[in-house]
Amino acid sequence: MKTDLRYQNGFLYEHHGAWYVRYRQSRARVIRRALEAIRLPWYGWHALRRGLASNLYEIGAPDKVVQCILRHSKPHVTRERYIKVFDHTVLEAVGRYRRGSKN
Repeated sequence: MKTDLRYQNGFLYEHHGAWYVRYRQSRARVIRRALEAIRLPWYGWHALRRGLASNLYEIGAPDKVVQCILRHSKPHVTRERYIKVFDHTVLEAVGRYRRGSKN
């Protein structure tokens, strides 16, 4: 059975007229190296997408835009599972703790 799946050089492939990311290759070549350079652990694709969604929302992107970027068909999935609103009082407390523990 022949499939309409054409791999391209790099991180993308085409399937039935749509382009998709080759996640395994991009994580191995780009993301892992970037995280190692700044000494951060890899937590997986869900964490990456959740972080992206939360940060986009934090800088003012409407949830509908975030939904489109993540390619979710249902807006409630994006709102309930991916967008996590930052509590600035908690972030400030963590910042104060970090500054205090370095002294």
